[in-house]
Amino acid sequence: MDITQEACSNRNSMRFEEGKQLIGQILSDFPTRKFPIILDIGCGSGNLTHVMAKLLLHETIFGIDSDPDMVTVCQNSNSTTGTIKYLCQDISQPWDQLAPELTQLAGQVDLIVSNMTLHWVTDLDTACKNMETLLKPGGAFYFNIFGINPISISQQQYLKHKSVANQIFEMVGILHRNELEVGRAELFYNRWPYAGKEFDVLAPIMYKMYYNLIDEAEFSKLDKIGQDEVRQEIRNGVHAAYAFDVENEAKNYVVGSGDSFCFCYYAFTIQGGKMV
Repeated sequence: MDITQEACSNRNSMRFEEGKQLIGQILSDFPTRKFPIILDIGCGSGNLTHVMAKLLLHETIFGIDSDPDMVTVCQNSNSTTGTIKYLCQDISQPWDQLAPELTQLAGQVDLIVSNMTLHWVTDLDTACKNMETLLKPGGAFYFNIFGINPISISQQQYLKHKSVANQIFEMVGILHRNELEVGRAELFYNRWPYAGKEFDVLAPIMYKMYYNLIDEAEFSKLDKIGQDEVRQEIRNGVHAAYAFDVENEAKNYVVGSGDSFCFCYYAFTIQGGKMV
């Protein structure tokens, strides 16, 4: 796949703005602290990693992403900052399957940042255990996590999902279970404007997020027609759950209309650290 920096920027403008606010929170909490080693989980296009390099006192930043195309974009487009190293890596892999460049950082990472990425991770327990292993005592973590709204389909047994509040409680519980202390967990709501043409880029990402929540054991019992019907219900549910509303008009976005719209969503920030 040929992914350009411009395409990444257009697709991730919302995510980038949320990430800058997260960095602002880090600077507010630690205005003079140096973080010698920083790990950016889900670095995507590398735009936010580049901002971190400019604003946070550090020696080295490791940006990791499970998508090799994204890592290639990072290496080609953000290579001017010599303190950043990019790796193609899934943080939820078992420790002994992680890249040596990452495992050699065990107990040395001062700050872990993840912006709008962890909702894609299916094995959060392993991911958090790996983060605990990487962090040094007293190290900090800051996460922005997209809140996956429950959607309504006629046969709920095919979709494993929970309320956004329960997603927060679950994440906090997993962090505690892996000996990571949570200092703050905050829910926020946002509306982000998009041009009509961007719906065709945003919507498939949202569909994929819910396809990842399908209960494969139950879903596999359906024939192809039944599976297609469930996927269509998911797509319809996504349209309803996120209120793709038309800006300044009291109506929902009509797929294919080309109207500008606002994407309405919940997300949550979790901040904490590893005990000394």
